[in-house]
Amino acid sequence: MLDTQALNQLLLEGFSGKITWLEASTRYSLDEFIEAFKRTRDLMQKTIADLTDSQASYVIQGNPTWSISEMVTHLIYSQAPTITSC
Repeated sequence: MLDTQALNQLLLEGFSGKITWLEASTRYSLDEFIEAFKRTRDLMQKTIADLTDSQASYVIQGNPTWSISEMVTHLIYSQAPTITSC
């Protein structure tokens, strides 16, 4: 089973160039990757479910990091299928 810790490690190794994405893709089955991303999505939904608008949009002044809302928006757009207009 591809748990969260193993998925995070795999992503870190891929993004840092320690392994190729092709190599990363062969370590687990496609079904395991799909289930890991579903579990991650479910955990994210549980984590943010009770946040107020103020909490979700909070940004530390002078800190270049994104708000929770911006991060979740990024995840939604990066995981959604591409929509093309006709």
